[in-house]
Amino acid sequence: MIVEVALNLPIRKSFDYHWPDKLTLVPEKGLQVLVPFGAQKKGGVIVRVKKHSGITRLKNVETLVDEEPLFSEELLKLTKWTSEYYFCAWGETLNAAIPGGLALRLRTTYTPQTTSLPGLDTLSRKPQILIDTQSTWTQQEWLQCNPDERDHQQLRNWLSKDHVQSTQVLLGQKTKPKMERWIRLLKPDNPKNSVSRRKTKRQQIFEILNENREICWGDVQNRVNAPSQALKKLKEEGHIEFFEKRVYRRFMEGGLPEIEPFKELTPEQKSVFEKLSDSLQNGTYRTYLLEGITGSGKTEVYLHAVREAQKLGKSCLILVPEISLTPQLVNRFRSRFGDHVAILHSGMDDGERFDEWSRVRHGFASIVIGARSAVFSPMKNLGLIVIDEEHDPSYKQGETPRYHGRDVAIFRGYEAGATVLLGSATPSLESSNNVSNGKYELLSLPSRINQALLPEVRLLDMKTVPGQKGSPYFSSELVEALRLRLLKKEQSIVFLNRRGFAPLVRCSKCESTFTCPNCSLSLVYHQVANQVQCHQCDFVKPLVQRCPECGNDHAPIIIGTGTEQVEENLKMFFPAARILR
Repeated sequence: MIVEVALNLPIRKSFDYHWPDKLTLVPEKGLQVLVPFGAQKKGGVIVRVKKHSGITRLKNVETLVDEEPLFSEELLKLTKWTSEYYFCAWGETLNAAIPGGLALRLRTTYTPQTTSLPGLDTLSRKPQILIDTQSTWTQQEWLQCNPDERDHQQLRNWLSKDHVQSTQVLLGQKTKPKMERWIRLLKPDNPKNSVSRRKTKRQQIFEILNENREICWGDVQNRVNAPSQALKKLKEEGHIEFFEKRVYRRFMEGGLPEIEPFKELTPEQKSVFEKLSDSLQNGTYRTYLLEGITGSGKTEVYLHAVREAQKLGKSCLILVPEISLTPQLVNRFRSRFGDHVAILHSGMDDGERFDEWSRVRHGFASIVIGARSAVFSPMKNLGLIVIDEEHDPSYKQGETPRYHGRDVAIFRGYEAGATVLLGSATPSLESSNNVSNGKYELLSLPSRINQALLPEVRLLDMKTVPGQKGSPYFSSELVEALRLRLLKKEQSIVFLNRRGFAPLVRCSKCESTFTCPNCSLSLVYHQVANQVQCHQCDFVKPLVQRCPECGNDHAPIIIGTGTEQVEENLKMFFPAARILR
């Protein structure tokens, strides 16, 4: 049997391997395997099973990593389309769709084959000490020595001439299912009359098991002091049995919120929902662009649409652009749909993400909320995809494989025959153009709930309006508005997306800007610490008067404003106010 494997490498082709008899499992598409590739071993995913290959001498698949496929036929097709549309490797796209804890881990070990390595004395100090003191060393230990390019070249030279041999060992997957020891009641006790007022450990355990016939070992330990011997005796008597049970790690602890009733929709919301409901009932692909101003109730429409899809036995995918938006949205969904909601995004640790992914994969959760990578979640019977804030550039993946989460989600909806809903107060140009071309249908929520008015926005040109004495950055009108809020004991937010005291430090003589030696970016001045800092690489140094370019000893010029300076100005205007930066 021949299997075609897509490797996690920047190569836009897959490779044929022979399936050896030692692997008793029948090869299937979607299985993760370890294969030899050149002198190394690489992880990959089987994307095709066939009987013949155009290559006569094939290498054998070395190890089967999973016992069941990680990818369904639908996900293989989705990742294949993504790799072709965005010109990236299929194997890298598949790897991006695997939760971090399931990725393969390999350890490379180097072993000298001669007693004296030629050119050892040419290495840098730390790599030389490593080789002198250890008979073998790992790739991680080598990299921890910070070798330079000359050191790397020497190692490659040793490997090519067989002076050093490299071997790779499969460490397995980082994350495994979390198992807990549980106790199950097999037959109840026949209690004997006792004059003692104090209950024995045996009686306490039976009381607990009569409440719950299955209970976690840890819960019994919390309620009964040192129960191990009593439990062992009960097991020997056949009253109980011990067993392992899988538990799912959860990203948002604290239990489920109380289930809330669905709110009644406004006429505008109802009109939008009816369109979505008809599309869900038809079960055919359709994309809608919901243009709704802030506060118009788009989320409530999402909730009603998800409920409709759930009634039809369909699963739902909700994409949000930022991880920070996930908790509040998740709480709203969990208050309506309980534990059917799963969360998937990169802010979770490997165990939490693996368990949520597993709940989705095995059908325990039918609603997924997550950032762009959640578009590859292993959902079955997909009926509704909601892409909130569809205009947001955060849906674009910046690292390999590069893709646009919104567009991949739309293609997935097309393949699944699902209803796709794009929501935004300011739709993207691409989506607006697709509405004009008839590809999408426009839905609108032009009014805020309960006829609430949007706040008035006024743009003040600081060149023409009176400034506030003592600060070139505050107008008199703004300071007066802040004063009125304080008199009414209300709060105010002054927003400036710029850290530090000032963004530029410039020489007063040659006018050169103080820049980071690593990134060549302008250094930001922080007055509190009297230092300049690069916010790209975190390079920090004290502010010195001497110019690094011309040697001028006069004080440098501080240009621009940051949040430190805004705070200083506000303290000057309102010395009694409590200001938080």
